[in-house]
Amino acid sequence: MRVIYEITRVCLHTSVSFADINFPEPAVLDDYNILWKFLREVPALKGKTFPERCPEKLWDLATGNFSDGFRGVVFSGSLRFNSDHQSDKLLFQFRLQPMKSDLSHRLGRRFGHDRFFEIDIPELTHYNIPKSLKRMGERGFDIICNWLVCSKHPLLGRHWQPFSVKPISSTKRKPMSDSMEADEVVFPNRLYFFALDGVGIGLATIGSPPIMTMEELLNSIRPVELNDAQPFLKLFARNSLVVSRNSATIILEPEQILHVPDIRNGKDIMTDGAGRMSEALADMIKDKLGLSKTPSGFQARIGEAKGFWSVDYGSKRPGVWIELYASQCKWTPEETDSHPCNRTLEILRWSSPLKSADLNLQFLPLLIQQSSSPFKMKAALAGILKEGLEAQFIAMQTAMDDPMSFRQWLYESNPNISERAKLGIVPYKFGLPVATDERLNMFLRAGFEPKKLHFMKDLALKAFENKCKDLQARLNITVGRSTYAYMVPDFSGVLEADEVHIHFSGFSDKVSGFDGTMLDGVDVLVARSPAHFASDIQRVKAIFKIELKDMKDVIVFSTKGNPSLAQKLSGGDYDGDIAVSL
Repeated sequence: MRVIYEITRVCLHTSVSFADINFPEPAVLDDYNILWKFLREVPALKGKTFPERCPEKLWDLATGNFSDGFRGVVFSGSLRFNSDHQSDKLLFQFRLQPMKSDLSHRLGRRFGHDRFFEIDIPELTHYNIPKSLKRMGERGFDIICNWLVCSKHPLLGRHWQPFSVKPISSTKRKPMSDSMEADEVVFPNRLYFFALDGVGIGLATIGSPPIMTMEELLNSIRPVELNDAQPFLKLFARNSLVVSRNSATIILEPEQILHVPDIRNGKDIMTDGAGRMSEALADMIKDKLGLSKTPSGFQARIGEAKGFWSVDYGSKRPGVWIELYASQCKWTPEETDSHPCNRTLEILRWSSPLKSADLNLQFLPLLIQQSSSPFKMKAALAGILKEGLEAQFIAMQTAMDDPMSFRQWLYESNPNISERAKLGIVPYKFGLPVATDERLNMFLRAGFEPKKLHFMKDLALKAFENKCKDLQARLNITVGRSTYAYMVPDFSGVLEADEVHIHFSGFSDKVSGFDGTMLDGVDVLVARSPAHFASDIQRVKAIFKIELKDMKDVIVFSTKGNPSLAQKLSGGDYDGDIAVSL
């Protein structure tokens, strides 16, 4: 498949037909360098600009089960609108991306990563769509959706059909504008396709993947008949859980997976989205992930359940086990389906040492409104912003004494360097990078020292000015004695209503001088983003409980009170939500 994929990608990029190429036997082109040498010598491709090559290590990985450890090979592409002035009558232009490696997902591990294809699609109802589509009105949208969903799409010798769609994170896509160029397409959604049949599928050989219908695939995710009581849109949305990328760790035996009811206070669920696991299991996950210390909890998936599992340090139940609370289970599974992929604990994130946090812009009007003295609150926020700027300036001056430290400061303080990894290129003009921080980075790599070259001093000052402008635009005010932490319910029941437990593995704030491991008997503000109402920020008391001493780097909420504290915070739950504590 990798040879066909690469040839197709080059042909699509260069607009050359397969019919214009005389191919040798496929086995001859199995070597990546030989394949590219052959393509560059094809007469129809002479003088054409070729697409980016994929890494040779990835080419070697794109065979067998298409995976290595936690990662798998990803096949992807995009649909782009043809502009109205283009000569052909096709509405879309299809492009293939180079094969890439990413964390695997459950379906890829079960059926093979080569049976899945991800295609980004443009906004179909945006005002910037082609005129030909606009003239069709709502009918055009329906026609395209029907074609995408109901058709079997031939590609790479296989027939593909979509089974899930996910929005692309807004931080990864460009904002919409009227002046967008053809290459600056807004991709708000990603379609996930499955290969039903075709080349390499359904062969009469051992290990050959079977031909499957879309109904069979969906039933392997969550049986439709057992879950027909759920709203169909909600049930369809569950498909996204099995294509979420994660680290597959421990395969549990059926008897190690325990189903338990939620803790309730009246009709309110006090453990919504939360579960527990044994310390032995947490240690096994720690070793599998290569962590130095066992976290207090993990945001994870397993079978039909999703949420945040905290370690039950006080349990007397021996061995390896995990509890699935009723609120964590999103569908009813087939009792006879005990496939290892449905018993694999898939880790997304985990608790880690806490640090000072930036104050979310949404909190500012609520803090000012609820303050007993709005004027003093505004002055306090302004003071924090000033302290943050001074700290940044001192950090930059200190970092300039050492080129490596200065490169680290640039990486942490300026977003453009991290954007380089997303864009894949560094724009140049007149022989120098366009971005100031990239210019500094280039001189630092060449061995120049910031304080000995006047040109670099000017660039450093400009980089700091850019940081100040960015801070002014986004108002990312770092509050020293604040942090973001995973919300965990108090399964032991030792906390009273409106009490929380916070135990740090280590926390330091240089501005206020706080340096400790716990809070006891102090009032704190807790909130969760997004915050829109006055009730979304709650004043509670932080109490240290000896029974919870091993729960570190999370914030433990009481399971008493009605409604629960998590519910007060923007209707939050415990499936991986993060609360800010001030």
